[in-house]
Amino acid sequence: VAIDDVIIHLPCHEDVWGIKKNNSTWQKFKTTGMVHFTEYTNLIRKDVRSIGIIPESSPAKEKDGWCHRASELLAHYLENYYATTNDKEKRPIVTLHDSDPLPLQYARIAMAKQSFSSFSVFGMIPVIGAFGKGYYYFHSDNDMTGKMFQKASSYKGFENLHTWTVKKVLSAEALSRMKWEDVSAWLEASQ
Repeated sequence: VAIDDVIIHLPCHEDVWGIKKNNSTWQKFKTTGMVHFTEYTNLIRKDVRSIGIIPESSPAKEKDGWCHRASELLAHYLENYYATTNDKEKRPIVTLHDSDPLPLQYARIAMAKQSFSSFSVFGMIPVIGAFGKGYYYFHSDNDMTGKMFQKASSYKGFENLHTWTVKKVLSAEALSRMKWEDVSAWLEASQ
């Protein structure tokens, strides 16, 4: 298995669309969202050789769902971004790891030089065990995953863990009111 320099775990939940605030399902997903693509390029080194993207849903499970489309959009965005900032020979290879079994996804996240995850317990655990720099974004200080991550990153030997400060994020509430075309335009906009 080839290890990517950078791994982005892209958590996304199909359930976000159509959720009503009074629905009990809303409570489960209210701390999810989508991080703007520029938040990744702000932290990824310019000399990166490979970037892997792990979507939370598989294309077989979701058929042409928005999570898979968001992952493909992120891959395309990163390819275009590095095409304008790097020489042709130095552009990273961007790979969508959308059919890996869960243990391999976990290993990819833990072994990359830079690992990113947000809103996801599954993504947070291997980021805590990352050999390289691990970045995790959580919704608020009341978020249980955020508390767990902050506690782990405070221990000696875990200086490679970073609470990811994100300025541009769409909340689950905002996502639930938007069409895919509006979300994709927002994700790709270079704000």
